[in-house]
Amino acid sequence: CSEQSASDVGAPVTWTIVKSSPKRDEMSLVTVDTENDINFQVFNGTTESWGSVTELTDTTESSNQRPAFVEYEQLSGDALIVYEDYHLDDTNIAYRIYDGSSLGAEQSLDTGLASSAIRWVRMYPRASTDQIMVLILSKDQDIHAHFWNGTDFDSWILLGKELVTMDW
Repeated sequence: CSEQSASDVGAPVTWTIVKSSPKRDEMSLVTVDTENDINFQVFNGTTESWGSVTELTDTTESSNQRPAFVEYEQLSGDALIVYEDYHLDDTNIAYRIYDGSSLGAEQSLDTGLASSAIRWVRMYPRASTDQIMVLILSKDQDIHAHFWNGTDFDSWILLGKELVTMDW
């Protein structure tokens, strides 16, 4: 594959998250830029080209933190994109699914957090499953773990207040 530049997102990028599909010859790219936009695009490894940019939101609260992440389900190869959208209530976070051909509609997850914007998102896929653990950090420094079962979010737990063990 020759060197390729991703599509222009219209402003300097502050955060870049790139993940490779375990099932298809593609990579998903999520960017956060200085205009507080969160954008998504896909690199097709077969054609060696970047697809068009989809703006997920134009109003994340801050580009200084990393309020977005993308991760692939290991069996289906679908990508889960989770991001803070200032249009939503502060107790919610937005997410979308990319199935290899189209990006699903925005959905929201009630995080269980007190009213506090999301500052940081990180996700960890579980090997040989479609399960993904989503960790979010709020403006008030609360950390929550949200369990994606491959179809929907099952449960959440507040971390950091006491030692918690999870068998997942």
